[in-house]
Amino acid sequence: MITLWHKKNAFNRKNIFPTVLTAILNYPTILVMIIVKLILKFIKILNKDASPQQIAGGMALGAIAGITPIASLHNLAVLILVLMLRVNISAAILSVGLFKAFSYILDPLFNKIGYSLLVNAGPLQSLWTTLYNTPIVPWTQFNNTLTMGSLAFSLIVFWPVYFVIVWAVKKYRERVLAMFQKWKITHILKGSKIYHLYKTYS
Repeated sequence: MITLWHKKNAFNRKNIFPTVLTAILNYPTILVMIIVKLILKFIKILNKDASPQQIAGGMALGAIAGITPIASLHNLAVLILVLMLRVNISAAILSVGLFKAFSYILDPLFNKIGYSLLVNAGPLQSLWTTLYNTPIVPWTQFNNTLTMGSLAFSLIVFWPVYFVIVWAVKKYRERVLAMFQKWKITHILKGSKIYHLYKTYS
């Protein structure tokens, strides 16, 4: 019989990411390069032939891996889905980085959600007991408050992320990309470094 469900966070991202962030902020050039690279990568993804649904699918699946602890076993399932489904792999990779960069800020919320599900949700106790005594399942660390809370949160926001990205990609292509392609000034800019930089990532 299990007596302690809410196993305390063995990999506290709150202690790791501020250190990484501080190191980056001490070298602003690196921070600028990372931001520019992400922006250019995102532009490249938006301008590719991939459908909005493929991009959104990749972003939504990447969000799960980005929000939850990266070493969790369920992220192996996410990786398999990314490879099997017709989603944009580049979008998935970018999404992991984007969500991972900020998810640690929500760790206190994830721990509360996980604690509520593992400890306060009485009707679920028998389910947790069964899962914990099932082979392989304990390796998912579902009894960790951070893992359970962040996974629950990522599943809740999965469809909102998907539909928002579909909408955003369509609007970008209908307005921004179409407008850029039609601008007369484009013919002037073709000889500029800005235009060549844009074309490189489009």
